[in-house]
Amino acid sequence: MKSKSGDKQIRGSHANRPYSRRRVWGFRFLAFSLSLAVGLLALEILVRWLELEGPVYPMAKQAIVLYYEDPNGQVRLTPNWEGYVSGVWTQINANGFRDIAYSSKPGPGTIRIAVLGDSYTMGDGVSLEKSYPKQLQALLRERHQVEVLNCGISATNTKQQVPTLRDVLERFKPDVVVLGYNVNDFKHYKTTRFENLQKAGFHYHVHDDETVTVNRDLNLLHRIKLAIRQRSYLWRYLARLRSSGGVSIDLVAQVRQNVGDRNHLNSIKAVTAMQRLCDAHGVRFVVFVLPGLLDVPATARVIDEYPFHDLHDMIREQLGLHGVKCFDLVDAFAGKRIDHLIVSQRDRHYNDTGNALIADAMAQRLVDHIHKRRSNTNEQSP
Repeated sequence: MKSKSGDKQIRGSHANRPYSRRRVWGFRFLAFSLSLAVGLLALEILVRWLELEGPVYPMAKQAIVLYYEDPNGQVRLTPNWEGYVSGVWTQINANGFRDIAYSSKPGPGTIRIAVLGDSYTMGDGVSLEKSYPKQLQALLRERHQVEVLNCGISATNTKQQVPTLRDVLERFKPDVVVLGYNVNDFKHYKTTRFENLQKAGFHYHVHDDETVTVNRDLNLLHRIKLAIRQRSYLWRYLARLRSSGGVSIDLVAQVRQNVGDRNHLNSIKAVTAMQRLCDAHGVRFVVFVLPGLLDVPATARVIDEYPFHDLHDMIREQLGLHGVKCFDLVDAFAGKRIDHLIVSQRDRHYNDTGNALIADAMAQRLVDHIHKRRSNTNEQSP
């Protein structure tokens, strides 16, 4: 016969068993969580140490102001804005361009060159001094009294740049206008940037000074996810691996589809409109066709594998029929490795070296225009 005290002891041990199991599983969960946190922290440090992913910079939400009623209307930069663009601290002058402020007309004996274009011209990914317009200025100043204005605006096409050119001609009285042109220009937008933001749940407000504030109402969970995306290198590295493992975008096919849709004719038409504007102001207009490395697949290793040589030929032919002076700069990059010309595999804008090659090729071809302009100026002076 079992004693009452033994029964109590047995009942007591059974009563304590569920509590012990909860405590054991609690310790296991805590140990697993700590191990997971330590492992993720170690991977985060490893990704940063190996530089597998670039840092995130504050979004430049107010850098670009679009004419939001027309996707191909005028686009300009917000005057006196400053912030990060493509990871580089960028300052916009009071005139709405990434450059120092210039007077309304050049000084005596100074040849003024205004350079228009998109992000290649504006110099996304490099400092202002390393953008090709400013490197061009440094080269030309070795022999001439020249100033080169960087009037490039990221994410624009030539149709949007026509009103920009009109403003530049009237406000700054350049002697020569240069257009940095590439196959990316064949894309002409169907919807505005703001319409796309609205579809994604954002809302915006255009202020009296024409700056734009973009906001989105996020709940706590979305705010946490956004904070992780912005601060975790590991998160963005894994997201990039996941996206690269999926269906890749055929960049070459996109460009050729734009040609198939005859969008390139809109581009050619806009460039000829630029020529007419310059003619009306007595200004020389020169187009330089740049290799569009943003649209080249990552599998291309050297510039000789550039897939748009035929489109460059077509551009020169079309512009030549309209009397537009055009130079192709692809040959200036012959034999060069693409990874030596771009900021990084994540940012395929031109780096310092790529911009230097463009500036050198332009300088060689612009000398004749500068001499002609200076001769005409001397003939007109009393």
